[in-house]
Amino acid sequence: MVKYLVSILVSNNIVFLNNSVKSVLKQTYNDFHIMIVINTNDEVFYQDTIKHYQNNDKIKKIIRTNSNGYPGKGHNSVLELF
Repeated sequence: MVKYLVSILVSNNIVFLNNSVKSVLKQTYNDFHIMIVINTNDEVFYQDTIKHYQNNDKIKKIIRTNSNGYPGKGHNSVLELF
């Protein structure tokens, strides 16, 4: 069976991130992992995200990219992992 990886790109909005993760977790297909890509220089948001999701077994990885003000850098970081 195929396992999927869902990547969520976020900059600093915890409400959007929580809604996105909840939406993925509600899917009927259950063989997946989630990777969160944080595209911000905000250290507090990064640390809060790690603390909030560290015990969630569906979150495969949380990575951080240095923000250049656009989502492209975070998107390219996801592509580089594969």
